[in-house]
Amino acid sequence: MSKGLAKTYSKEIIKELDKIPVYLPGANVKIGDVITFGKGFLKPKPLGSFQQVTDLESLNINFKIEKDSTPDSYIYSSKKGVKVDFNADIDTGKDTSGTAKIVFEKEGAIYFAGIDCLSHHMKSTAHLQSALDKHKNTINWKNCFIVTGVTTAKKALICQSSSKTATLEIKGKTQGFKTGVPSDLSVEAEFIIEKSGSTSFLKDWSEDVTVFFTLMRYRKKLFGGSELETTKSMFINHDNDEYELFSVRAEDLYME
Repeated sequence: MSKGLAKTYSKEIIKELDKIPVYLPGANVKIGDVITFGKGFLKPKPLGSFQQVTDLESLNINFKIEKDSTPDSYIYSSKKGVKVDFNADIDTGKDTSGTAKIVFEKEGAIYFAGIDCLSHHMKSTAHLQSALDKHKNTINWKNCFIVTGVTTAKKALICQSSSKTATLEIKGKTQGFKTGVPSDLSVEAEFIIEKSGSTSFLKDWSEDVTVFFTLMRYRKKLFGGSELETTKSMFINHDNDEYELFSVRAEDLYME
């Protein structure tokens, strides 16, 4: 899997949907996981694929989980790289059957349809700082993120093109793929999907797909009279080091 395409996907979803995406969509991740996206010299970013380092349960840190009361749905396609056409078999209104053709005209272009996305998240994170302080020198937290929430789509079709000539043909009650109106797509609908050309990945109208997560960072507070001193301090740990816990916001990532 191309790291460049993975980062392209993450950056575009962050910018357009204001969410931090799970990559690959559907990847196994749970609340309380401690994950890394690889090394970042000064400021690691949650872009692309990730690996689990440990989880809060293994550190004997407890938390409660709650879920949102209502789900949200998202239909998005890259503005300058995706065209969607719909040819009806018989026009019967909202439930018209036919063929939706999704044409990718740019490498890295995205089509994202996540229906009935429900978020689960930690009920409170107020206790995490003091609980994590007991483990500040047992894990290298520099490149780590803590998963505090996960959003799962009841049904999702998600694709990214790795060429300029990829096409998806979807047969069934597919008018919602063209209109972009989530209510026009039913989670009960069944589709026949055919593809041509090269796609980086395809989540094929699947159930229970992890699509977004919320993250926090636990890191050492940096001090120093110069940039060089501050950089050196990142690699030396002491028992009396002060750490801070803060949320990672999609809007901040987009601005960076």
